[in-house]
Amino acid sequence: MGAPPEVLIHRDEPLLASAIAARLVTRIVDVQAARGAATVVLTGGGIGTAALVALRESPAVDAIDWGRLDVWWGDERFVPHAVFGFPQIAAFGQTEQELRAMGRDYIVGRRDHGATAYGWAMEDTTGFVKLLADPITRELLGAHIIGHQAAILLQQLVQGATCGQTVDVMATHQMYPHPALSEVVENALLDL
Repeated sequence: MGAPPEVLIHRDEPLLASAIAARLVTRIVDVQAARGAATVVLTGGGIGTAALVALRESPAVDAIDWGRLDVWWGDERFVPHAVFGFPQIAAFGQTEQELRAMGRDYIVGRRDHGATAYGWAMEDTTGFVKLLADPITRELLGAHIIGHQAAILLQQLVQGATCGQTVDVMATHQMYPHPALSEVVENALLDL
């Protein structure tokens, strides 16, 4: 059994990002020397992005054989989850409680399924879409859907957020079919 993991504390994000970049370069070079190739899986968020910037600016970056490195990138902010019960529940991103705990400003857009033609025709009185967005950048911070086809409705929001679209672009730079349940997403976006 190896030594217990060491916990290092850095006083700020730039120092942490630089430390991550230095350790990453060292580990990649060591693995490439031992095995010939290396694979790195990274996640996003603020520190992940800062670490990549620090890696790019590191003087040791040229020690990596980039032709023998596979890099996989994922951003945990956009990982969806769903419960396939009745009603379906689907969400990604932050909740109102999390945003309040962080002290982050946000706005809420909400639309009931029954407020759309499709939802009205289904006589849906319980389903809804609730969206949380940054009031300045208009970035979608969280999406929460309860009701018919929640997991399917969530996907367009995950895709838009992953591609960096603002809530305004998601709402207005595409056509929503009428009368389709996807209009509940459009209307919640327009409510922001």
